[in-house]
Amino acid sequence: LDELVAEVVANSGDAPPPAQFVADLLTTATAENQTQAVTQLLGVVAQPDEQGAFALWQLDAFGGLLDTLALGESAGGEELATQIDLMFDFAHETVKQHDAPLELRLASVRLLGRGPGGEAANFELLGALLGPNEPRELQSAAVEAFGQSGEDRAAGYLLAAWKTFSPTLRSDVLEMLFSREAWLMETLNAVEEG
Repeated sequence: LDELVAEVVANSGDAPPPAQFVADLLTTATAENQTQAVTQLLGVVAQPDEQGAFALWQLDAFGGLLDTLALGESAGGEELATQIDLMFDFAHETVKQHDAPLELRLASVRLLGRGPGGEAANFELLGALLGPNEPRELQSAAVEAFGQSGEDRAAGYLLAAWKTFSPTLRSDVLEMLFSREAWLMETLNAVEEG
């Protein structure tokens, strides 16, 4: 593992490493409690470019880690925590930029609601992505993000946007709403109220 981490760290400036590979390395290093390897990899993933932007592979790699782990606040120290906060801020702003590449907006959606603080603002932003003027892929990603949140109030956002959903998205939303008792109850109440 140490050799792979060293290779990624040494060559990250030349060409971006595959996001899933980096996410898998992060997951393995974390599972094996190899703090130094985690810190080195997160240092590469959470390093913005000169303009303060993050590349798609960085957002994907970090999102992949967040999909499988609960990131400890102390991992990597204060400097790394600041870089990670910058990544969350970048993702939040990128989602709002309609002229940003779709792939970058999609990768950014995966990070919403997972960063330090700002969950209410992230829910509002995810709710805005459910609108009919957003690309179908972003709507689906927002629905998935609401589902991953596990928050009871997620159902309210999904039900509020129900009329704007395509038939396919409605099917996905219903499946999600039926997956949790609290969401199912809120869905049945909404149907009863009309």
